[in-house]
Amino acid sequence: MDAPLQILSLEDDATDFDLICHTLRREGLVFDVVRVQTERELLTALEERRFDIILSDYSLPSYNGIAALQAVRGRFPDLPFVFVSGALGEEVAISSLRTGATDYVLKDKLTRLGPAVRRAIEETRHRLAGRQAQEALAESEDRYRRLVEHSADLVAELDAAGIVQYASPNFRLLLGVDPSSLVGTPIGKGFHADDQAALRTELQGSRPRGEFRYRDGSGNWHWLELSGQRFHNRTSIERVVLVARDVTQRKEDERELASQRRQLQLFAERLEREREAERMRISREIHDELGQMLTVLKFDLSWLKLNHAQGGPAVDERLDQVLESLQESLGSVKRIARELRPPQLDALGLGGALQYDVTQFTKKLGIRALVTIDPPEIALERDLALALYRVFQEALTNIARHAHARFIEVELRMDDGMIRLRVRDDGRGINTAELQGSTSLGLVGMRERVRPWNGRITITGRKNHGTTVVVEMPVSAAPQGASPS
Repeated sequence: MDAPLQILSLEDDATDFDLICHTLRREGLVFDVVRVQTERELLTALEERRFDIILSDYSLPSYNGIAALQAVRGRFPDLPFVFVSGALGEEVAISSLRTGATDYVLKDKLTRLGPAVRRAIEETRHRLAGRQAQEALAESEDRYRRLVEHSADLVAELDAAGIVQYASPNFRLLLGVDPSSLVGTPIGKGFHADDQAALRTELQGSRPRGEFRYRDGSGNWHWLELSGQRFHNRTSIERVVLVARDVTQRKEDERELASQRRQLQLFAERLEREREAERMRISREIHDELGQMLTVLKFDLSWLKLNHAQGGPAVDERLDQVLESLQESLGSVKRIARELRPPQLDALGLGGALQYDVTQFTKKLGIRALVTIDPPEIALERDLALALYRVFQEALTNIARHAHARFIEVELRMDDGMIRLRVRDDGRGINTAELQGSTSLGLVGMRERVRPWNGRITITGRKNHGTTVVVEMPVSAAPQGASPS
């Protein structure tokens, strides 16, 4: 049930007041009414209560309707104000409406009063609702504008033909493009020619999606991840809003990851081939060398079994041959074992093994070398030492194969929980293509030996000034997975 109307009546004549109330009740209106006759009473009533409408006489003994209208409008600009007067000429009536009155009703035609009251209140409610809607819309648009302007993404609004109607300020910040220069231009203008067809196809749908290349103000290409929505604005005009995020770094990371995966695949394939070749070599050496020696030993021992009773120089000579064959067999076993696992690493430690290998390396190639171990005694976990040693061996192998060096420098230092190995030569210098090559088993292997230990390897080269390999690993790090042997 609707609440009663709250009516404020400015009327000095009691009979007219009663007639006004009777007319309103006869029209079916339910209301509470307060009657006032002076300016003070009017202002006091307005301060004390909220009213839905004011019904005012035009002429009062000590006050007048226009002054009352101006007083009300100064405080309540939307409160309906209807003149109910016995004498109101057309010119005065029009003037009152211009001054701000909602309507006027002559006292000799009170049959209009009920409809006038209903219309005045209804129009005011519609006007207030419309204003609130406009204010809400303005607030929403302002909030949307602030969100767009402070968003980390790019936002653009297009018309149905794909012409830019709005571009957010981030176009300048992220891409170096003046947003105002985009307005009125086709959205596809800045996108890569190879992406134009796919972009047009997406923009025809209700929810455009995709990743496309866009040229920034400096001429560099960015990958933008687009998402959009087709809609109709307040005037029912079709629009498309696009939100774009710069995913260039993500695309580069994906390419780098794919490249690393290809390198690892090639590394694994070539490593397996190398292992198989190593197995065949060891098998061949065991078969050819040890097998032959053991066969000779077998014949010598069989001969001794048949002739040991006779004694004499022949038996002694054959025993000497057996001992010599045994010595050769032991030598072959030691050599094969040394190739499988460097004994100098276990016997001398990492620092001693580096010095030993450098000495053998320089003797073989006839070049000079400088080795620095600081501190002189460096104790490392066995697998960590082996990983560093294998990187060192690969660095020496690369120097021997490719560098044409006359001098090498090896430095091993441990400080503040970090072990640092540096191998430098004065040869031709590794180039960028070789560093970025995906098929270099040696370089990929070096990186893979360092990775499980949370280590870092840096390989740099300068033409005719040599190559430098620097490996840094935390001494306390635990390997992530098995370390390659």
